[in-house]
Amino acid sequence: MTVEQFLDLVKRSQLVEADQLQKVVKQWLPPEGSSSLTAEELADKLVEAGLLTRWQAGKLLEGRYKGFFWANTNCSTTSAPGE
Repeated sequence: MTVEQFLDLVKRSQLVEADQLQKVVKQWLPPEGSSSLTAEELADKLVEAGLLTRWQAGKLLEGRYKGFFWANTNCSTTSAPGE
């Protein structure tokens, strides 16, 4: 998965506020996409920043962007098994 594909999934998942994601992108990805950062490394940075859980990052890296909310409740408010 490319960084661009991962970012698209993060946006589609609505797990990270657009302004927060934009700040992260500006901080870790140079303009024109010339970064050698991988999608996995970016996912790690989002977890380290507290914007995603390890479970959420893993699901996004699997290509899944749905199923993070139950009846208007973000699943990130609960811990995944092992967290």
